[in-house]
Amino acid sequence: MNTLPSLLPFYYALHIISYQEEIAALSKKSSQATKTSEQLVQAKELLKLRESEISHLRNEVAALKDDVASLEASKLRAASQRSTTATGAQARNARRVQELEKQVKEMERVIQKKFPNSLAALVMATNSPDKNAL
Repeated sequence: MNTLPSLLPFYYALHIISYQEEIAALSKKSSQATKTSEQLVQAKELLKLRESEISHLRNEVAALKDDVASLEASKLRAASQRSTTATGAQARNARRVQELEKQVKEMERVIQKKFPNSLAALVMATNSPDKNAL
């Protein structure tokens, strides 16, 4: 029994060494966890920054889409006004041509009545289609 008390210091020394190794391993894990925690905090901050940038860019895209839509609408309105104006001008021109043609026909009839044997009456007779010829 004498040997047991003499081995106790070695036994305690072995336990102390194993505890020190365990403490070193735990402190290493703790430092790694701290680094990981710091990296997570940095990643969260970066993520918030990126999300705010994305939100800002989405707002800009929406504003640009609105601008494009309003430009397209104004172009369509302008084109519609031009076509309406052009259509109105064409209609006015067509009416004016019809009026002038009526005036020409009326003048031709007046000339034929006044001068039935004139050269102008002969030319008008050859130019006008004869309804009875068919």
